[in-house]
Amino acid sequence: MPESLSLSCLAEAGFDPPDSSPSPEERWSSQQQLDALWNEILMVFDDDELAIDILEYDMAGYSAQEIMKDLGIDQRAYDSKRRLIRRRLDRHLKKEGGHEK
Repeated sequence: MPESLSLSCLAEAGFDPPDSSPSPEERWSSQQQLDALWNEILMVFDDDELAIDILEYDMAGYSAQEIMKDLGIDQRAYDSKRRLIRRRLDRHLKKEGGHEK
């Protein structure tokens, strides 16, 4: 049965695994794509400040309970707005043929 390999054993043998973290160029490109997508979303909801607020809170990692408390809305209003957000994004993506990567 072969002996298990460790990273130090591989390094001693001269194996240098590639860096799995993204390069600065890849991070910049990803950020540009994210910014473009967010700007597109803002255009879709330019007439709905509450939808934008919910999306911003959601992207920042807030829970539904925190969002409702901070925005002063109840569960029904939150659920209704989330459904509207989903429907409007689905409609926009179908109309635009999907967001290109």
